Amino acid sequence: MVGVLQLFARDVPELPFPERCDLLQVFWCPNDHQAPWWGPRPVTVWRQAAEIGEPRTEPPPAPRFDEELLANDYVPIPCMLHPEQVTEYPQCDRDVLPGLLRHRVEQWDAQHDEQYNYALSSAPGTKVGGYPLWIQDPFEPVCECGRTMEHLLTIATDEFGTKGRWLPLEDRDNPAIVGPHTIIDRDAWAPHGLMLGDVGSLYLFTCTTCPHRPLAGTEQST
Repeated sequence: MVGVLQLFARDVPELPFPERCDLLQVFWCPNDHQAPWWGPRPVTVWRQAAEIGEPRTEPPPAPRFDEELLANDYVPIPCMLHPEQVTEYPQCDRDVLPGLLRHRVEQWDAQHDEQYNYALSSAPGTKVGGYPLWIQDPFEPVCECGRTMEHLLTIATDEFGTKGRWLPLEDRDNPAIVGPHTIIDRDAWAPHGLMLGDVGSLYLFTCTTCPHRPLAGTEQST
């Protein structure tokens, strides 16, 4: 297993932590799996940070890869997150909005250079909660208890989105980021170094009603 993401309740208070838990850790098997994952298979661990003892002195077992290329695609570059809360709205181009409202939003969008989709709707990149930025048709898993599961987080290959929506101002003139580039240049436009499918995203869902927080999800690519 490979460590992918670690979040503390103090940094993301909106995250629905189970009772007596304040730390979420996300791992995955860095090999391709069948449906519904179509890529690395994730697991989530909810725990109390105070219960973690001394760090291990010996290195963890090295992951095994079915293909050598997966070591570059599915092992993130170590980095630190600085969470930022943003306001977003559902996509109008994936049948997420109800019919009449969707029609009104599409009309407004057509009159405003598609600013709803590019600047107001689902935020791109790796994020916790909010609305998934679907690449293909929406996927809404149902929990074993019968409730529709909630979007927990998205792990995205492309962090900045179409037209550089979340690209820092100081990077918008950097040709390594905004200029022509290839897959091997991904550390410039995907700081974590991941490649999920064809510049895809992994969507994770959970049921906040069930205390054991079951996990479901899927990967989508262009």
